[in-house]
Amino acid sequence: MAESVCDVSSLKEGQARVYRVNGKHVAIYFDGEDVFAFSPNCPHARANLTKGTFQKDAVRCHWHGWRFSLQDGKGLNNDAELKTYPASIRDGEVMVELVEPEGQPKQEEGEDSFMPEIKWKN
Repeated sequence: MAESVCDVSSLKEGQARVYRVNGKHVAIYFDGEDVFAFSPNCPHARANLTKGTFQKDAVRCHWHGWRFSLQDGKGLNNDAELKTYPASIRDGEVMVELVEPEGQPKQEEGEDSFMPEIKWKN
């Protein structure tokens, strides 16, 4: 069942934000037409992907440059997979289904510990 996450008008085109949906952290990216829902942490080193670079339906991790399709989570320059969720806009609301689509990596116990951007001190 799809859950209402936010009003689409609250999203900035070309940016992603993290929301808590039924106890899970979910990143929402709005490209101006469509919305994409995905795990906010890179499967490689758990970097915050909302700080990455977005190009239409792909995200590039700002830590090591790994790229992922936001359509299906497939690594575009690596063999890893990003957890994605079905998302849509319905009557101005962003809707997300927290399902485990076939072929997607399963979310492990305790994996939902969202890691915000780390600022290192020298």
